[in-house]
Amino acid sequence: MPGFKKKILPVLIALIGANSTVHATVIYGGGSTNTLTTPLSDNVEVIEDAYLVVDSGGHVIGVVAGTPPEQQGAVKVVRGQLDVVGNGVISNGGNPNAINLNSPGGGPVLVRIGEQATINGNIRGGLPGEWSNEATASHRVYIRNNAVVNGDISMGGYLQIADNATVTGDIGDPSPGSLFLDIQGGTIEGMARLATLNGYRFHMSGGEIQGGFRASDSFTVDLQVRGGHIENGLRAVLQSSILGEIKGGEIDGGIFLNTLTPGSFHSDLTISNGVLDTTTTDWLLYYAAQATFGTPTYSSLAITGGQFGYAESGLGFFIDHNVNFDIYGRDLTYSGGLLSGYLMDGNWFSQSLTFGSGWTGTFNIHNNVPEPGTLALLLAGLAGIAVVRRRAQPRRVQIE
Repeated sequence: MPGFKKKILPVLIALIGANSTVHATVIYGGGSTNTLTTPLSDNVEVIEDAYLVVDSGGHVIGVVAGTPPEQQGAVKVVRGQLDVVGNGVISNGGNPNAINLNSPGGGPVLVRIGEQATINGNIRGGLPGEWSNEATASHRVYIRNNAVVNGDISMGGYLQIADNATVTGDIGDPSPGSLFLDIQGGTIEGMARLATLNGYRFHMSGGEIQGGFRASDSFTVDLQVRGGHIENGLRAVLQSSILGEIKGGEIDGGIFLNTLTPGSFHSDLTISNGVLDTTTTDWLLYYAAQATFGTPTYSSLAITGGQFGYAESGLGFFIDHNVNFDIYGRDLTYSGGLLSGYLMDGNWFSQSLTFGSGWTGTFNIHNNVPEPGTLALLLAGLAGIAVVRRRAQPRRVQIE
């Protein structure tokens, strides 16, 4: 994984390849590292595998350029590497974006923002050729340490937020564009928003998203929540297929999945750990999935552990349309609309459970499951849920 190394090098950037046509200082490749430690009032372009470091004392102050807004940026990385370290600063200076990741040929583009660096303005990225794997993504952006981005981030590729970094705006994807969003720490003051009919990976193991997680018309989302804190809920609507597991962390504001997917799409969500709360007037977990055409494939919800509604349960659980619900534990009962008992991890579960008028799935209570020491083996079997395709079936409630 790339790291930050502070480079004490002479300032080589000043007016290298100045080009009045593109209104920018152009940094070419060639194996050298170009380091800025003084203010520069100009736009900068990094091309041909060049390497630019904006270090302590360095400040790129962009100027308005005569190009379309989507191509503007105080620093535009066409093909190459940009590090902003120390107390280095990049300011948009009238441009829509502070950093523009623009690589028509598919990159590679690598941007690392760390230490006490500050970005004043948006970070925008084009359509990358590869996005789903950190090591091979065409665009890779790392925001770490105590760095601050005062703006939105809209990009395709791989984006990592870690340590004590802060993003004051929203994080999302351009249209078109696919994004692997990896939240390991830090604070996102806005939303994490995926909404352009593409594929996504959303992995969260730490940090905080204050504005909540939103997926709308986002096709398939590989979702893995292992830690951290999501405020204002986790919501996916319209053509959004959620495939993944909540293994930890805290979600305030509930989970709301109301998806309309083509017949070949479905959602599969397993909750094995973590804390889920909501507001008094909202659902703790709302899950409705139905196909827009063709023979529907059933979506699934499996619960083996976690803490549900300890601070506030709201309206409880709501299940509707083509959703199969399985819950695993001991002494679980469903009576009078109340589902109660102990989950596999020993946590007490007691929630109102309502089935919608359009529900045609199955509800299975699996009691007296093995002790927590064998939990890993059972969860391995549950992984098969993500690949099972169940055809239409009458609704059924089963207690084992």
